[in-house]
Amino acid sequence: MSAEELVDKAGSIREGEELDLDALKQHLEPLLGAKAANLELSQFPGGHSNLTYLLTSADEQWVLRRPPFGSKVKSAHDMSREYRILSALKDVYSYGPVPIHFCGDHSVIGCDFYLMNYIQGLVIRREYPTNLNLSPDQIRTQLLNFFDVLGDLHSVDLVEAGLDTFGKPVGYVRRQVEGWSRRWVDAVTPDTVSCDNTIQWLNDNMPKESGKYSVIHNDYKLDNVIFDTDDPLQLRGVLDWEMSTVGDPLMDLGCTLGYWVQTDDPDWFREARQCHRI
Repeated sequence: MSAEELVDKAGSIREGEELDLDALKQHLEPLLGAKAANLELSQFPGGHSNLTYLLTSADEQWVLRRPPFGSKVKSAHDMSREYRILSALKDVYSYGPVPIHFCGDHSVIGCDFYLMNYIQGLVIRREYPTNLNLSPDQIRTQLLNFFDVLGDLHSVDLVEAGLDTFGKPVGYVRRQVEGWSRRWVDAVTPDTVSCDNTIQWLNDNMPKESGKYSVIHNDYKLDNVIFDTDDPLQLRGVLDWEMSTVGDPLMDLGCTLGYWVQTDDPDWFREARQCHRI
């Protein structure tokens, strides 16, 4: 795989996920002017959660985000919420996509959607690409930069960003433990291995409320960030903000480390790898 192949490219729209391009052109004409008439639509291959499309007009490109077709879990696919947090971050955090337009008129494509700028670059997925020809020290620098960008997010001043009333930070850790434990119990089948001991351990070892809250991404991993094509040690952007909120930054770090594996981890755990070991 060449470095060029690591650039996410939009392609054919998947069956059943088509959008009404004529309606989009008409809706976006006041925003884009004459460019709207020449819009072409393609779709990015990822997107197991919200769907992501590329709008192209001549040499300009924008990204459209919408919930999956038939989605009913509103909190996980709230386009207005995602748009709000990106709007709040655009002047205080340089790695978020810049939101351009939100539409809550369902007569256009049948749901809420928003446009943002297109960030092009390298996306590293399950296997670390050896063809980047980076030395171990360079890979270490790359991944330290990866964590620095997460730290930059956690350092955003909530008041300055206008996010001091966003989310429900107090009790965040407890809600995560209780909520995910409940989801597990609800999904258990007769052949499921018991997690009672794990759930009990999490409750017994839950840290006390720290009182330190920040913007958290909640799904920060290698295939949700964009590295610079010319300098792959540097990040250009952070994607997929649908789970972002205000909460305990250590929970965000813990989420990222949940994808981190080492050679002495069990085989079953290494199968979940997302991050390359420093």
